[in-house]
This record gives sequence, structure tokens and C-alpha cells, in this order.
Amino acid sequence: MAKENYTRYLILGLLSHESLSGYDIKKRMESSIRYFWEISFGQIYPELANLEKEGFIVKKIEINPESQNRKIYTITQKGIEILKQWLFEPAGEEKLKYPILVKLFFAHEIPVQNSIDQLQDFSKRNETNLNMMGHYEKQLKSALLENDDHTYFLLTVLLGKKIYQAQIDWAEESIQILNDLKMKREEK
Repeated sequence: MAKENYTRYLILGLLSHESLSGYDIKKRMESSIRYFWEISFGQIYPELANLEKEGFIVKKIEINPESQNRKIYTITQKGIEILKQWLFEPAGEEKLKYPILVKLFFAHEIPVQNSIDQLQDFSKRNETNLNMMGHYEKQLKSALLENDDHTYFLLTVLLGKKIYQAQIDWAEESIQILNDLKMKREEK
């Protein structure tokens, strides 16, 4: 089975909300989608060209005499139809990739403190992301008054909050276990 091209559907999904430039698409992905999907930004412009060629989006040049002209992309009816078709398909299986787990799996080769340090860094990163999710949650809850489509954005944020909190809890528990291991080894 061919690997599914999520970049095209991410772009179509963003354009289903509003017309955007390639730069705007990149910024939207950086500020929201990156929390739950790994994005290759190098794929955005080639995919925009493919989507335009296939008739799923159209490009309009926005003339700006004081700076560089902008290419603004808008989804077509054909693009909306292909997006809807994809949305009706079952979601694939979630794939987890945790560099910290790969390192911990083989950490018997290094001092325990190194693993503790890595877990502390992992926990701090998750704290930062959890705080961002809290910020997004507040924004989205107030935005719901104007547009109930934001409900779907909110659902992704709520899962993000739970995942980041669970990862923080796991890191704290793991640090305690490793501290106990470190003390046990020092007693020998």
C-alpha cells in the first residue's frame, strides 16, 4: 500500500477554512498542527503546485506595490470534495515515535544520572507544550461563541493536554524509579 500523503490533506483542510499564502500555511502548521503531526515544510510548496495542477486549489497573485507580491491559494469545490472523501475514510493506526524511549531502552550502557537528566528535559518540554495547550484551550473556548467549527480544533487540544500531562506524570515516576536505582547501586 502506498504511503498516504497527509501534507495534501493538511493543506486542503487549512484552505477549507480560509484562503492562505504558502507562508501563511507554514505558519498555521507551526502554530497548531505541529503539536500532533510531524510536518516536512519542504513539502508545502511542491504540494501546492500538485494541488493546483490537479484542480483542487487555485492561485491568485495579490499585488503589493510596496513589497513582494503574494500567491494566495483558495480551495476549489473539487478540492472540498476530495477533502470530504478523505475525511470519511477510517483514520489509520497511530504511530508513536519517542526518541527518549529508544535511549532509555538501551540506557544500561550509561550512568543512571544521564537518563535522569534526559527525563527532566523531556518533562520540561512537555510542561511547555502543556502550557501552550492551556493557552489554546482558553482561546478556542471563547472562539466557540463566534464559530462552532472551532469545536474540532478544541478536541485536538484536549487530547494534547491529556497526553502532555500523562508524559509529565510518567517522567516524574521514571525519575523516582531511576533515583531509587541510583541509590541502590551506590550502596553496593
